[in-house]
Amino acid sequence: MVQSVDMNVLQYAVSKDYQVLLLTSSVPPETLLDNGIGYVGVSKTAVTDEYIQSCIAYGIKVILFTVNHRYERDIFLAKGGSGFFTDEPFYLSEAVDQLSKDPFNNQVFYHGMVKSLTNRGDFTGGNRWGYIYY
Repeated sequence: MVQSVDMNVLQYAVSKDYQVLLLTSSVPPETLLDNGIGYVGVSKTAVTDEYIQSCIAYGIKVILFTVNHRYERDIFLAKGGSGFFTDEPFYLSEAVDQLSKDPFNNQVFYHGMVKSLTNRGDFTGGNRWGYIYY
């Protein structure tokens, strides 16, 4: 999938049969379809329910950004959202448990601090999370 904020940039990808996503909350769904765009990426804070519903009515998949909380995910799924941009994929997908207390007291990883192939920080003295530079 190719994404852009510029519909003209997406035309080459459309001509090569790639799936494309336009980041917008105002281009009419008819215009999206006329330009071969099947996905729209919308900001959760800038989009209206009317825009979401109009896109869905035209068969356009609505992807919301940036959704980092399960309650937001549930709200947008109920509205017909098809997917999300997130900084918290493990948490949002429920691959990790929801926390009910401050994780720094126990020095456990908080959502977004899951160990990965890249260094995302470490616990330092005083129950602090961050980077140690040598």
